[in-house]
Amino acid sequence: MRNLLTLLLMVSGTLGVLVPGFYFNATSDLPSPLESRHQLLTLMRMQVEGERMKRALPMQERERGFVKWPEPDIGRFPRDFVALYLSEMGCPTFLRAPPEPRMAWLGRVLQGTWGSGLENGQAGRCAYLFASRLVDHLDVTGRLERAIAIHRIRNLLSHEELVAWDMASTQLDDGMLGLDQGVEAVYGRPLAQLGLSELAEAVLMAPPNNAYGTLRICQNPPLIKRARDAVLAQLLEYGLTTEAQASAGQQAEVACHSKKN
Repeated sequence: MRNLLTLLLMVSGTLGVLVPGFYFNATSDLPSPLESRHQLLTLMRMQVEGERMKRALPMQERERGFVKWPEPDIGRFPRDFVALYLSEMGCPTFLRAPPEPRMAWLGRVLQGTWGSGLENGQAGRCAYLFASRLVDHLDVTGRLERAIAIHRIRNLLSHEELVAWDMASTQLDDGMLGLDQGVEAVYGRPLAQLGLSELAEAVLMAPPNNAYGTLRICQNPPLIKRARDAVLAQLLEYGLTTEAQASAGQQAEVACHSKKN
């Protein structure tokens, strides 16, 4: 019994040294400590908004210096488009859901170190999903480093901010960055000027459909219409629109087809 107790004490002492060591070593490999909201937003703006600027502005404008993009704000996206996007991502009630309890979240992050971290529970699963998509922009490598970055991003940003940054930094088929820019490239109008049926069609360019290239050339309008109608049907199923609005949207002509002609 004494030997067993001694062994357990040795193991716990070893873990007490190794675990913090691994943690601090992984933290030192992050591009920024990500210990404060200011550090995170500064790094995100440099990485994501800098990339958006390079893709969106002509060379002569870029040569004049860095142009400060406004920080992504979910209020700049139409509510219907946000609802459509969250519906397609499998997170229809994410903005209304309270944060996942601390211990459940830490268990999810630990699980994500070796697995996906996307099992069960919409609040935690969706927070993990959006935070991990943002980590993809931060040049973070290594499973433990990613887990730490995901944990800190989720703690520093609200649900609304996670979604806004994700929508503003979504990589589209041909290198276009940001759903707002993608919509203007395809439809020639900003999101705020699109109706529900057009928004349901436009959201097809985002995950999981990733149909930006298809919409850009309006390839196979009947197929686009079926996909759009399915998006509206799902929005209705989640209770995020009315039956009359969904029906009217499904009867509308495909928007990219109208633009093509």
